[in-house]
Amino acid sequence: KMKNSMNSAGIKISSATVNEYFSYLSESLIFTFIPILSYKAKDIEQYPKKLYCIDTGMIRSVKSPRRQDMGSTAENIVAMELLRRYPKENIYYWKGRGEVDFVVVDGDEKQLIQVCWDMKDSGTGKREIKALMEAEEELGSSSKLILSMEGTEMEEGIENSSLWMWLLGGCGKGP
Repeated sequence: KMKNSMNSAGIKISSATVNEYFSYLSESLIFTFIPILSYKAKDIEQYPKKLYCIDTGMIRSVKSPRRQDMGSTAENIVAMELLRRYPKENIYYWKGRGEVDFVVVDGDEKQLIQVCWDMKDSGTGKREIKALMEAEEELGSSSKLILSMEGTEMEEGIENSSLWMWLLGGCGKGP
């Protein structure tokens, strides 16, 4: 994706060079990458790793204040907290028809985590729940958690919590 963006901007660069530069940024703890959880080699090759910024302030510094996406900032914060709580090799994302932001694997147990800034939008809530249910069907998870700003009551066996409560360790501590 980055290679195509740069090439369309008139900067000719190879995929290998882009991967090498991102590797340097990861080694220097500027970015980190979360891979897809799949048992198919084709999926692992096809789907890119998700990129997260180690310092969320960097995200805010490059985006216009009018274009702040609080949902992606919240997802980035959750990624950093998961990396603090678990070994990096235990953290993935999952993609089917929908996408689950994080899958934490601990032995045979899997925790599915969705991050959503505003669950009050019924379309968003339905989409997040549908993705969790689809992933549970494929992966056989131990628990499902939605983190949002307000936190809502539990539904369909899904724990819902406010992001601030989870960050303080008050719920959804994982598998």
